[in-house]
Amino acid sequence: MRVAEGERTAACAFCATPYVAQAETSPERKRPEFVLPFGVSKKEAEASFKAWLGKSGWLTPGDLALQGRLSELRGVYVPFWSFSMRSQSEWCAQIGEDWYETIVESYTEVEDGKHVTRTRTRQVLRTEWYPLEGSYHQYHSSYLVVASKGLSQASADAIAPFPVAEVTRYAPHFLSGWLCEDYALEKEEAARISEEHFRKQEAQSIAAFLPGDRHTDLQVQTDFQDASEDLILLPVWILAYRYRNRTFRFLLNGVSGKTDGQKPWSSWRIAFLILAILLAAVVIFLAVTFLGAM
Repeated sequence: MRVAEGERTAACAFCATPYVAQAETSPERKRPEFVLPFGVSKKEAEASFKAWLGKSGWLTPGDLALQGRLSELRGVYVPFWSFSMRSQSEWCAQIGEDWYETIVESYTEVEDGKHVTRTRTRQVLRTEWYPLEGSYHQYHSSYLVVASKGLSQASADAIAPFPVAEVTRYAPHFLSGWLCEDYALEKEEAARISEEHFRKQEAQSIAAFLPGDRHTDLQVQTDFQDASEDLILLPVWILAYRYRNRTFRFLLNGVSGKTDGQKPWSSWRIAFLILAILLAAVVIFLAVTFLGAM
């Protein structure tokens, strides 16, 4: 994307990602097909951040909610590739059918000074294994591959899902007043990531489909056809806050309000936890040693 006339490029202060406002597409860049408008306001994003900051864990500093200061808040349209494709898989596996064998055992015990022989039965689990192979196919859709330079796939997944069924056709006016990141990941690489994700889904679906009580040595060979892709702009609130001269990042899904972020650790609390674990280990060792000596 290029900057519209009269606009300037902006840079995020806590990641090296360039953003543009009121973006338009240039001929050599793919134009976004869809956009999902913001549903969380700036005021709501700030309130969510304060609530999240207040939920400090035991290993975070006790004064985090008081000392953590919001230094930057940006509503950004982040580019995602959304892929859909058909899969065709051939699979083979070993299928296990469980059954129980009744075992009759004889044993001797002393009763009234005499040796008495008795019998008892018990159930033993047995598994019969046999090979099985087959075909499987399904349609995969709407896995979102983040195309951002400053937002990782793990971070994007942490604030997912986005209601992609509610997207609307892209038009430049949707971005008015917002920042928009240009896509940094090309379609071919995004397609590879999508296929890798769909292959894992395929294997999980086949594993759930298999008959029997258990299975092992599942092997799946998957091919994809009829792939299609969309470039979608999704809304993300990106916040930076400072705590004791360090900067941390907080993310918020611009539609659902789902959050994810980084928090500092309390060094003395971690040291106290380690010390408590070591002391507990010493106590257990001494107790076992003492009982063994008795």
